[in-house]
Amino acid sequence: MEAKRSQSTASATGNPRNKVALKPGRSLMDWIRLGHSGKDLTGVGGRSTEVTIDQLRSHNRQEDAWICLKGRVYNVTHYMEYHPGGVDELMRGVGTDATGLFNQVHQWVNAESMLSKCVVGRLDSSTLTMLASDFLANRNDQTSADRRKEDGSSALDDTETEDSTIVQSLPVDISNGTNYHRFILHSKEPINHNTRLFRFDSSHPLKVPIGHHVSFRFNVQGSHVVRSYTPVLRHLAGRDGSQDQSQANQLYFMIKIYDEGTATQLLDALKAGDYVDVSDHEGNFDVDVLNLYSEIVLLAAGTGFTPMVRLIDWALFETQDKNVRLMFFNREKKDIIWKNTLDLLAEQNPRLQVCYVLSEPQDDLWEGPVGRIRKGLLENFLPPCIDSAFCCICGPVQFVSQALENLETLKFPLRNVHAFGS
Repeated sequence: MEAKRSQSTASATGNPRNKVALKPGRSLMDWIRLGHSGKDLTGVGGRSTEVTIDQLRSHNRQEDAWICLKGRVYNVTHYMEYHPGGVDELMRGVGTDATGLFNQVHQWVNAESMLSKCVVGRLDSSTLTMLASDFLANRNDQTSADRRKEDGSSALDDTETEDSTIVQSLPVDISNGTNYHRFILHSKEPINHNTRLFRFDSSHPLKVPIGHHVSFRFNVQGSHVVRSYTPVLRHLAGRDGSQDQSQANQLYFMIKIYDEGTATQLLDALKAGDYVDVSDHEGNFDVDVLNLYSEIVLLAAGTGFTPMVRLIDWALFETQDKNVRLMFFNREKKDIIWKNTLDLLAEQNPRLQVCYVLSEPQDDLWEGPVGRIRKGLLENFLPPCIDSAFCCICGPVQFVSQALENLETLKFPLRNVHAFGS
């Protein structure tokens, strides 16, 4: 899945590509579980209220932290320890309208979903008008300063983001000690109408454990843009020797190309022989935990399918006793990645069961399930003995949240669940 990071030292809601070590029990899944626990995360009894700028500014401490994003005020006090970028980064936006900082760092994050249980209320209309006036004045001052500068050494650079809004980015290195290695594009081929399979080669062996990801780093107008992607396999039609991930000088990536995506447009424009910088792997998933279970349930939405590729391969070709159930959510039939391959694999291997779900089927002949993830779909799909099952989830935050909520409703033990980051 594509994730965007514009270069900045300011993070208002948690940049997942600039992570700190979180305490045990502070993962994304733990945060979603806390949101569904019934605990009041708003601090105001769950009653939505109109918030003045003075009230917002008064909640500016770690133990009493409010933040405003896009006109909505959230109490992020309980979120502090779950914030992937660390407490200090989140504190940069506390007590303020942090919309600008948020858009700089990770505009792709669905804050409304992530912080849905933390809503205090909205800023009152007079506050919004005042903030808009301040923004316009500051922007005009900055524009005048930009016109006066003669070299680029003392001012922030303006960078156009994917939705054509202007944000400011600092031209400094953001790798934070992460090791990057040069990988050369060997080939790319279409998978469907908007997804490509890329193969990158390197003289530097980089073995990526199952369920882990790496980051691609690009230089855009003097700033670094970082995206994270999960390596996949060349195909899923059985073993032929080339599948062995020990050939770590070759990495395959399944990447959706976005019309206005900064990184994916750069990737799509690469020619054989061009290179990208690829980081060491990151992640906390341990495939060995699956040895304790006989049933593996995979819930994937869109390119959330990528970490499932190697899980399916591992279960079917490296074990003899694992049954795999994949429920794959997409918008239209044409969006389904590797459908023919999955159908053939399921036909040849009785241990694999695949169910496709479309939210907006355009074909009247579609006979499969329609809609979004829900209890009725899952209860007919989960194995009879859920205690012997382990579930992996990957997709947008809202999809992961709904999946966990429905699994909990069905009494599926959440200790047997791993949600990959989105």
